[in-house]
Amino acid sequence: MIPGLVSVVIAAYNAGRFIEETLTSVLSQSYPSVEVIVVDDGSTDDTREIVKTKYPSVTLVSQPNSGGGAAPRNHGARLAKGEFIGFFDADDIMLPQKLQRQCEWLKGNPKAAVTFTDYRNFNERGSWEHSHFETCAELLDLFQAAGLTEQGTLRSYDARRILASENFTITGSALLRTTVFKEVGGFDEKLQAGEDYDLFYRIALRFDIGVDREVGFLRRLHSTNVSNRVEHVLRHQIEGRRKIMALEPEPEIVKVHRKILASYHVDAADLLARSNPGKARAHLGRAIRYGRLDAAVVKCSVKCMASMLGFRASVS
Repeated sequence: MIPGLVSVVIAAYNAGRFIEETLTSVLSQSYPSVEVIVVDDGSTDDTREIVKTKYPSVTLVSQPNSGGGAAPRNHGARLAKGEFIGFFDADDIMLPQKLQRQCEWLKGNPKAAVTFTDYRNFNERGSWEHSHFETCAELLDLFQAAGLTEQGTLRSYDARRILASENFTITGSALLRTTVFKEVGGFDEKLQAGEDYDLFYRIALRFDIGVDREVGFLRRLHSTNVSNRVEHVLRHQIEGRRKIMALEPEPEIVKVHRKILASYHVDAADLLARSNPGKARAHLGRAIRYGRLDAAVVKCSVKCMASMLGFRASVS
């Protein structure tokens, strides 16, 4: 590992439309010691050619498509030489001071494993009015109670307590110590959504974390974002949340995870009520086992029953 060096790993899949803007923003950081690794995850467009011809200083590697972000990020991490490592999406825009602020904070807070910066969503119509942290009430309350205005430390318990109900993290927000990333085992490649939440929660189980209220990057929203594949995302969020809940030692925080899991199952049931009512009812059963029994569950159950009866009537 090279002291002070930041390795930025970018997993790219059919990112030709946006990757030039992304790479230019990462290579324009005020922090002077940055290496960039692009892992092409089986793209079928011109992603590889753009990186190879226009960004010769970038390390470019390729692999067959993995179906998610975890595997290419782990691949890039194995090549990283930096003391610090960050992961960035191939369609987002990094603001010039992000890495410098985060590196300086980590160097000054040796007990912290990772620091997260705020971010702002945008699309072709413009930027969101509020940054992400401005929508995180519990996080803001903790900052206010501690008298913190910009950067601060969240102790392990406080970080998990907030993360359980209010996910203030996202892949591009974090800068980690590379030793910590390797120590916790990197991204879980079985998860094809929510793998970043899983990683950061596992880190928070063992370490303090930093939070920086400065907006460090702009997150691009568009039609091909993985977050638009609702059923896919919910399935992996449920799997990841169950895994995290099993690791959490504090009963009060486990209760919050159970509540969130119940909500995920109700959302999945509502999504599947007409197309697959049997599967939807299974999700409702799990929601009830996690303590959810309210009007939304009853309404979805009725919808499932109506769909099943309609299906049987059409068959007969």
